[in-house]
Amino acid sequence: DADLDLDPGALPGYLAAAEREGLDFAIGSKRHPDSDVHYPRSRVVASWMYQQLVRVLFRLDVRDTQVGLKVFRREVAEQVLPLLLVKRYAFDVELLAVSRAFGYGRVKEMPIELDYRFTGSGVRSAAVANALLDTLAVFYRLRILGHYHRAARAGSWSPAEGPHLETTVVEAEGTAARRAAAEQAQGEIIAFLEPGARCSANWLAAAEPFFSSDEIDAVVTPQLAPAGGTDREQAAAVIAESRLGGGSLNFRFKPGRIRFVSDFPATSFLVRRDRFLELDPETPPDEVVRRLDGRTIYLPEASVTIPRAPLFAPHLARIRAYGRARGALVRSRKGAAARGSTIALALLAVWTLGGWALLLAGGAGTDIWLGAWAAYLLAICAAAFFGGLRFSSVRVGLLAVPGLLLTHAFYATSFVSGFLRGPS
Repeated sequence: DADLDLDPGALPGYLAAAEREGLDFAIGSKRHPDSDVHYPRSRVVASWMYQQLVRVLFRLDVRDTQVGLKVFRREVAEQVLPLLLVKRYAFDVELLAVSRAFGYGRVKEMPIELDYRFTGSGVRSAAVANALLDTLAVFYRLRILGHYHRAARAGSWSPAEGPHLETTVVEAEGTAARRAAAEQAQGEIIAFLEPGARCSANWLAAAEPFFSSDEIDAVVTPQLAPAGGTDREQAAAVIAESRLGGGSLNFRFKPGRIRFVSDFPATSFLVRRDRFLELDPETPPDEVVRRLDGRTIYLPEASVTIPRAPLFAPHLARIRAYGRARGALVRSRKGAAARGSTIALALLAVWTLGGWALLLAGGAGTDIWLGAWAAYLLAICAAAFFGGLRFSSVRVGLLAVPGLLLTHAFYATSFVSGFLRGPS
């Protein structure tokens, strides 16, 4: 740590132990029996409680993760550090938990000398709350999303030298038109571009080299909304790009980390011609990525700009179709394909249908019912407000409010319909 609360003179001993015992980590610990620690009792209790949470969430056999005195292997720096997202107090937990998940689990706790300074610490109540949220986010990314392994797998692929593959650009809309164009194309790669879309200047140049790997069947890029367009198109963009409206797929509309994706309902993408022709001829354009079994790279260095389907009917028609497809997929995979955003929306639907019992009960039940709906509507208005700021339009923000409400309603009902009907 930069404030020198911890004696850096301990580092040579840490390094010697790591080399002698073949450790992945030699880390300082306030709970080591040989540690000399002067620490407020309140911080001791809070630290102990936090470490119990960490032990349960990540199964780390470490009594103290948070001491800012650590020695670790170069391989950890090369393989694990580029994957980490936390910038502040939960950084240590993310480092150790992700390293353990990648096989770097040989950790030894070492003694420290700590003279806690009561005036210089930046750890306050807000920081503790943020650290807890970051810790839960690490658990969600690691144990539920599998984010770090997917990011590492995707990051291992980089544009490589290989034989030049000819690319055919196809501007066509609809399943039959695209199928016919693919059958007539001469190139090994087909770049499907939705009519009206504008691709970035590097769209082909950035994506084509990834096909030098046989493991990659398609490349998709962020689908950006233009700055112009009608109010209804911009309101639809606000909905899709928000976490409330786009769910876990809202990353499609902004730059991010290169990764493999298994669900990316885009209609502008690059795909191997032979793999595309192997798919069912009736596969809709926005279902192609899902049918390629996770062999698609998301490449944030390029982009496609295209107006969103405007509110209300065209936008809601897409939501209905996607909701049915998601419901059928979750049923066919016996729940394995369910996302956190889908579960949250399901809970909202259950609350909508069953929450009236609290209102009828009166008293505290009424307060709970009204408070929950107030929080939901406040979140809707906040998302619409920031979307309106993006497009510098009050009308766009106002349109986004009913648009978000209808998006949730249409997705929830169509998801249930698709789940009940199952895959066709």
